[in-house]
Amino acid sequence: RVINRHGFISTNCPDHMKGLQKALLKQEGIKVSKDFMVDLQKYGWFGIDEPARRGTKNRLTMSKNLWIIANWKSNKTISEALDWISKVGPQIPKNENLKVVVCPTFSVLSEIKKAIQVGNFPIMTGSQDLSPFSQGAYTGEEAALLLKPLVELSIIGHSERRKHFKETDEMVRNKVRQAIENNIVPLVCV
Repeated sequence: RVINRHGFISTNCPDHMKGLQKALLKQEGIKVSKDFMVDLQKYGWFGIDEPARRGTKNRLTMSKNLWIIANWKSNKTISEALDWISKVGPQIPKNENLKVVVCPTFSVLSEIKKAIQVGNFPIMTGSQDLSPFSQGAYTGEEAALLLKPLVELSIIGHSERRKHFKETDEMVRNKVRQAIENNIVPLVCV
């Protein structure tokens, strides 16, 4: 069983969806903290066996990958971002089926990547977008080739990008192509 049909917990979703996600988590006996981060180390995940659910054991076992992706949008200064990593990073259990991704602003991406590596935290980094073009004279765009050393994943086609920046399916398709050509996993929003 998974948290939702897609296997994701969104840490940054609209308020009307948070209620639904919290209800799904509560149904599974998982508590959610104030900032909507799931305390996986303490409560485990849905794949825990019944003795663990009753409290006789509390180990993290998963039969499928669980992805937790934190999209920070246009939030967090460098100091706030590094503070978050230093607090949350040590609490994340190392488990090959648990994939935690943080998608900060471009301005803090490099520092976050360094902090994760230095702390040896089981966190992947992602970008909130990438350019539909290869590198070149595209002011304000972040080429996938330049993001490649910093990210493992990129959010592409987010509804806010479509609404505010008029992204089309063709632009999303080009971004996906750029991501794949540069070995970045495209997380396509539909």
